[in-house]
Amino acid sequence: MNKIKASSVFMMMSCATMLLSCNQNQQVHQYPPMELPVEKIQKGNGLVAREYPASIEGITDVEIRPQVSGYLQKILVDEGAYVKAGQLLFKIDDRLYDRVLTTRHTKQDLKSKR
Repeated sequence: MNKIKASSVFMMMSCATMLLSCNQNQQVHQYPPMELPVEKIQKGNGLVAREYPASIEGITDVEIRPQVSGYLQKILVDEGAYVKAGQLLFKIDDRLYDRVLTTRHTKQDLKSKR
């Protein structure tokens, strides 16, 4: 019984809301046109630049892999530049390797003193 009362109250509220919202005396607001800045274009020479996404591959592409792991500290060659065998390409941050080397030297010194 309560469900029937609740649904009938809901229906009456919905109908009242619809009737009140359909008011014919609504005013439509018209805004004046916006004023925008206008500039005159002059005829002349201009540079038109266009960019296109592309991928360039060489005749021979060589995959480079490091012999040790680490973070690159400096890149010593430009992309696409010619390189020779044995030429340094990158400088790897060597602080970690310096610490390991110092630790090993210290351990060897301690062993030799015993």
